[in-house]
Amino acid sequence: MFYNTQGRSTVISGGAGDSLSADLWVPADWANAANGARRTDLWGVMTDAADVVSGYPIIGYTNFGNGGFVGFRVWDDSNGVWDNLLNVVNYDAWNTLSFLFTGSAYEYFVNGALAATIVAYTGTQNFDRVIMQAYNFNDPSLSGAVANDYVARWVNTVPEPSTIFLAVAVLGLLGFVRRSSSSFVVAA
Repeated sequence: MFYNTQGRSTVISGGAGDSLSADLWVPADWANAANGARRTDLWGVMTDAADVVSGYPIIGYTNFGNGGFVGFRVWDDSNGVWDNLLNVVNYDAWNTLSFLFTGSAYEYFVNGALAATIVAYTGTQNFDRVIMQAYNFNDPSLSGAVANDYVARWVNTVPEPSTIFLAVAVLGLLGFVRRSSSSFVVAA
C-alpha cells in the first residue's frame, strides 16, 4: 500500500534553520470522504552525516483513515504514527503548509501558526529531497475507501531568505511560476 503514494521528487540541499513551504488548494468537497478519499502531502527526506536517510518530515491533508479524522496531519518518525492537527482547514482556499528543521526537531506550521513540534532522529543534518505526492485509493485492500480521480494542487509561497534555495528546488520540481497552479491527477 505504501507504493500507492504517487508524486514528484527532486534533490535539494539545506540544513538546520531551513524550511519547506507550499500552498495547497483544498476543495470543499474534500471535507466529506463520501465524495472520494483524499490524501496529499509535502514530504522532506532528511539524511545524517553519512548521507543515509534519517527521517521524513511530512505535513499534509487527509479525509480517510486515521480514526475518521479529516484535516491536516504530520508524520511522527519517532513513534511511527500520524499526528492529527487541530488547525482549521480553509476550504475552497489556499492553505500554507510548512516545516522548519531546527537541527534537532521539525516545527510544523499551518497558515503561519505553529501546529506541532516533533523531535528529529539524532544525527539528522541535511535536507536531501522534497516530495509532493498524493495517494491512489484504488486498492481493493482498503476497506471503505471511495476511489475516484482527484487533482492535488500545490503552489509555492514566497520563501524566507534562508530557504530560497529550497523553494527554487520545489519550483523546478513542480514546474510552475509563483502562484500558478501545478497539479497532478491521481487516477482511481
